This record gives sequence, C-alpha cells and structure tokens, in this order.
Amino acid sequence: MSMKNILLSLAFVYGLGMSVYGLGWYGKDMAQLNAAVANGNQHVELRHRINTWGNVGTILLAQLIATTAIAGMSRSSPTQAPQKDEG
Repeated sequence: MSMKNILLSLAFVYGLGMSVYGLGWYGKDMAQLNAAVANGNQHVELRHRINTWGNVGTILLAQLIATTAIAGMSRSSPTQAPQKDEG
C-alpha cells in the first residue's frame, strides 16, 4: 500500500467520523427544535435552527472529504515513464 493510499484512507476515516459526529448532533438539535416550536419559544427555536444548519454543513463537508478520498484512491497511477519525442 502506497503512502498516498494510506493518507487517503485516513482522510476517508476522518470524513466518515465527522459525518457521524455531525449526524449525532443534528438529531439532538432537531429534537430540541421540535420541542421549542411546540412550546412557542422563539429565542430557543432560532438558536436550534442555526445549529441544525451548522450540523448539515458539517455533514456535507465531511461527506465531501470522504468522497474526495475515495476518488483519489480509485485513480490509477501511471506505471510507465513518459516517452520523449524523437526529433
């Protein structure tokens, strides 16, 4: 396994972990947001609306990191050196 694939594997694990982390907080904030809406508390509602959008951003960015790592691992590296032109 090359150094490139090791680093990309670490990036994939990091992206996956951050996605799970963001998803956990998203679930907690959505529960609090639903409770705030049911109680009519606008200040708490606004705070949890902002938090849920922040969690969505975290999830999307983490998925982008993981997808980029997978794409980098799937690229084939050239096995032959480029040939020089005769002329």
